[in-house]
Amino acid sequence: MSNKPTNKLIDIIHEGLDGKISLIGYPYDIGAKREKIQQGQEDGPDCLRRFLNKVGSIVNYEYQIDISNLKISDYGNIYIQGNKDQTSEDLINKLQLKISSVFKKGNIPFLIGGSKECSFGIINQFYGLQGSHAIISISQNIDVDLLFDGDKLSINSGMRKFFIENQQKLDSNNFKVQYFGAQSQTLNITQLKFIQENQSLIQLHYLNLIRQYQINPSQNLRQPSTQACQYFLFLLKNHITQSNIHLSLSLEAINSACCPGVSRPSVIGGLTSEEIIEIMFQAGIDERIKSIDITDYNPNIEDYRTGLLLANLIYYYCLGYCERLKKE
Repeated sequence: MSNKPTNKLIDIIHEGLDGKISLIGYPYDIGAKREKIQQGQEDGPDCLRRFLNKVGSIVNYEYQIDISNLKISDYGNIYIQGNKDQTSEDLINKLQLKISSVFKKGNIPFLIGGSKECSFGIINQFYGLQGSHAIISISQNIDVDLLFDGDKLSINSGMRKFFIENQQKLDSNNFKVQYFGAQSQTLNITQLKFIQENQSLIQLHYLNLIRQYQINPSQNLRQPSTQACQYFLFLLKNHITQSNIHLSLSLEAINSACCPGVSRPSVIGGLTSEEIIEIMFQAGIDERIKSIDITDYNPNIEDYRTGLLLANLIYYYCLGYCERLKKE
């Protein structure tokens, strides 16, 4: 890597653990294999890194935001040395150790997958933070199926496994899951039954409901113009009272015209690139959002447009985060 400044996001990213935001890669797609969908997500984190020198600038003149003093760490990929037959369970345990190290420093873990099973690792550590907890899961699919690897509960059913392991501790006053942008054609009867049985803990916000919002003529990121981001702010202000929020984003929730590099593309609607960019900016602003994961980037299907979008999601989150720092 050249030491010459590029005025791009890559200039403020350094190896290690000291940054206020720590990028962690999960280069595995074991969960995709278990779900019997097209693999290739294992290449996601390293492909993303190719695009970090293409997004910027460090000083955004349109919005008058300077992120040059923000330090971002690249905490590397999850890897277990000397173990050729790495299981998803072993990898998730290693991931949880890394996430815990970031939280102990008071910083924000920003996890890049990989397939969806990695969400379990970050959510499990997030739930250990002091205070109450909410999860916003932006996804067209609801990951509450009971999936098995042979006769063993599969860790790739991330949210369902979290519920099973923590069901005795979950309290609707202190814990909520908000599924954002769900598409009805992807839901099965088992998923809906589980949601109905746990309706005190889970709220479902269909994409069709989001589409009922009017478009705001404002063209300023501080005052979102898109339907999805307006609804996202409504959710933050009116539905979520918890002190800690984890944001989980599956790229499969984004319209496939904007984000083709996924195994299960959103071909019926989906969030637009403008909507998800605005959402990431607002996520950066909200101080309750303590951790983020983005999953399902499959560069074997398409790498350039999707990788560039993913890098921009990180960039706009950083812009929002610097707005947050101004308020502190």
